[in-house]
Amino acid sequence: MFLPYLGVLVAAVVVAANKMLDQCLSAKRQYAMNVVLLEDNTYAWSRPLVQAAVEQAIQRDREENIKYDFNFTLTANFNGFNTTFYNRQGCGSSTCEGVAILKMLHNKGEVGCVMLGPSCTFATFQLVDDVIGLSLSIPIISAGSFGLSCDYKPKLTRILPPARKISDMLSNFLMEVLPFKDQWEHVYVYKKFVDNATEDCFWYTNALEAPAANFAKQIKRQMLRTEDELTKALMSEERHSNIFILCGRLDDVVSVKAKVGPLHQDTVFLLLDIYNPEYYVNATSSQGMQDVLVVTLPKRNYDYGSALQFNDTINDYVAGYHDSALLFGKVLRERELSQRNKSNYRDSHDVPLSDNPFGNVSFLGMAGHYVLDEYGDRDVNFSIIYTSTKTGKYDTLLVFDTSCNKTIEMAHDPDLPWRGNRLPQDLPESLVGLSTQNVIVIVLSVSVVVVTAMALIFYRQNRKERQMQKKWSHISPHLIGPLDEKEVFLKVQS
Repeated sequence: MFLPYLGVLVAAVVVAANKMLDQCLSAKRQYAMNVVLLEDNTYAWSRPLVQAAVEQAIQRDREENIKYDFNFTLTANFNGFNTTFYNRQGCGSSTCEGVAILKMLHNKGEVGCVMLGPSCTFATFQLVDDVIGLSLSIPIISAGSFGLSCDYKPKLTRILPPARKISDMLSNFLMEVLPFKDQWEHVYVYKKFVDNATEDCFWYTNALEAPAANFAKQIKRQMLRTEDELTKALMSEERHSNIFILCGRLDDVVSVKAKVGPLHQDTVFLLLDIYNPEYYVNATSSQGMQDVLVVTLPKRNYDYGSALQFNDTINDYVAGYHDSALLFGKVLRERELSQRNKSNYRDSHDVPLSDNPFGNVSFLGMAGHYVLDEYGDRDVNFSIIYTSTKTGKYDTLLVFDTSCNKTIEMAHDPDLPWRGNRLPQDLPESLVGLSTQNVIVIVLSVSVVVVTAMALIFYRQNRKERQMQKKWSHISPHLIGPLDEKEVFLKVQS
């Protein structure tokens, strides 16, 4: 009953989004984009970094329009919210900020055609949720909004891979059997406290914890919530698993190792360092990364941005806002071309309104080649990197394609640092085989069962004898005596 209703609801919202794009074209709203973001200057997507990138994208889009003899140009209005004076700063205090900005734009008649941002999940959820979100809304393209609560929202397009892509990737990779890897079903997941975690890491690990998500249903994961819990698990001889999933930077791994000391040779760190391009800039492995598998994005396409003034501060969030503007310009241009072809050719067909305007789209941007799925969420080929024991450099072990949940082997004969040139099993050896202590416990248990069974047998026999004696208890003992064989024979004959 719920799914048909959901399908009707999604279709209605998608049609509304398409109509808003058509209205944007017909009303000549200066093709305005409202860019909503933090202004705290402490986040990777703060306004000073993003504004220059968006303005550069507008120029690139204008040059593309000239090729098709279109004379329209995108415009951008920048609207930020500053949480500097809040007790809890940053995304944690952004819940109502996006709603307030959108209401303000509506009251001023400056809603525009599309909203770029916000990146914070808390802010975006208030805008796009079907139950508590605004009935007044426009299409939103976000470089962020990673949380599961923002999944499958027709008004939302996410230009960076959301948490469900990470969750699905890990679920499939852990369970997969490869020439150098067995199936992994048991893992630890280290989830930092919200105030100590980056926006992406908080929501990525949150997806691994969520009981209703695929990861928790398929994988036996044990959550670690403090660094003390993490260090205790690493040192424990009876630990749950050899596999430790963390989200952060390599400094997080080095810091933990410094507190623990030498680790068991079967320990594997699976580090989610998605938005760190340093692995491609400096291929020499860092100290302490020998037992670490790194999950990151493929190599970026920042080369044409080398002449930009903000090139030193470029990152995936800034590139995401830049490429969001390119995506919006591309969709508008294709819409205009569709309208032009419809007027020139009688048999031509317009883009159907039931299609998500930003779904099933691919394009080139500053961060490389983008592929958006039917829901407008980005699919990527995640790279899984390891440190080669021969070269001491980072090398790509696997590539995981989220569009089909398929693992592609890149190193057919990898030089892995673990025993036997293979990734260890997920369970420690003490849990895989029977230890001496386990054997002793089993022997003692069997012994107790045997002794108990013998005692029951003797008890039953004695009980039977006592019952027989009770039958003759009314006869005096001196009257009872044995009969010789002749007496027994004569009595039987008579």
